[in-house]
Amino acid sequence: MHIEQDSMSAGFRGMRLLALALVAATTTGCTINSGLRNQIDRGDVPPIPGLEVVQVTAEVLVGNAQSAPVAREIPEGLRPLGSEGDSYTYRVGVGDVLRVVVWEHPELNNPSGQSQGDAASAGRLVEADGTLYFPYIGNVKAAGLTSGELRAQIAQKLGKFIRDPQIDVRVTEFRSQRVYVTGEVAAPNAVYLTDTVHGVLDAITSAGGFTTLSNRYLVRLTRDGVTTELPIGELRRGDIRANVRLQAGDLINVPDVSEDKVFLLGEFAAQKTLIRQRAEMSLAEALTQGGGLDKAGANPRAVFVFRRNPEPAPSVAGTRANPLPKVYLLDMTRAESLLLAERFPLESRDVVYVAATDFSKYNRLLNQLLPTVSAYFQLDRLIND
Repeated sequence: MHIEQDSMSAGFRGMRLLALALVAATTTGCTINSGLRNQIDRGDVPPIPGLEVVQVTAEVLVGNAQSAPVAREIPEGLRPLGSEGDSYTYRVGVGDVLRVVVWEHPELNNPSGQSQGDAASAGRLVEADGTLYFPYIGNVKAAGLTSGELRAQIAQKLGKFIRDPQIDVRVTEFRSQRVYVTGEVAAPNAVYLTDTVHGVLDAITSAGGFTTLSNRYLVRLTRDGVTTELPIGELRRGDIRANVRLQAGDLINVPDVSEDKVFLLGEFAAQKTLIRQRAEMSLAEALTQGGGLDKAGANPRAVFVFRRNPEPAPSVAGTRANPLPKVYLLDMTRAESLLLAERFPLESRDVVYVAATDFSKYNRLLNQLLPTVSAYFQLDRLIND
């Protein structure tokens, strides 16, 4: 836990430093190096030593899609509900409460006179040794059997005392098989597997469902000490692999999506941090949620996306190289820009930055001077009038 908090703090510090660096680059580089500004205004990609800048085109989007990581592989031992060869029948376990009914023999059904509404006291508890007690036949092995198998066993034994007994066996309380649902669900808790609750989505629903901070496209399943990430969001596309059939002892964790962020900086109508509720957030969606580009101050030719680069930078002898970010540049004045922005997927921790125009700098200067000038004019009027 301490390691996660430290890494999160380091991540926040890194994002602040990046934001400051971007602002500094705008306030200095764009005023000193007018040539760089002119290059961006023409839609050209300026040469930045040591930094890869990619102009967003249809060819780039196709290349990124082809090189994107393949879908997460689900281990063979995790069988999805409804998959080929998948079948399920609940088997009785220790702690379950069963109701055993022998038709036309009410004295066997509820010998203690307990209220029928009290299932635990009126039913038959499966003891720690896996057996339950039934009149005349004593202890009967129940754990590991289906209700049909247990019914046949009781009928066979009871046939020595009752002619052709008609028996019904049902589980009234499921207590033997628990899974644990943690994280961003409404009611984190232990959930019992039943004849109807036996998949990942069933367990999440039984725990109250997702919260506003739930990661709705990725959950983690831990079984026998091995954690697997399940792309639960793919269910919307008909991919059932993530809805895995659960086993007793499984742990489901729904991550907090608040750390899965995209940062909007620069000349937006509203600078903000966006939380990716879905894995498919596009650049166009982010621009819209930021209120669009600032009409007075934004340079529509200079919409940047800064992305962490997993590939390490070239190392220098005696120093430790840090991976440089990858930078994408989109010219929003081009006819195809809206389509490209819609097709450009954003990743977690991406920084979308819109550069300023020279006119915006002039307006900022006026805005800084205007209060002082106005105060001066007002004072001058009071003295001279």
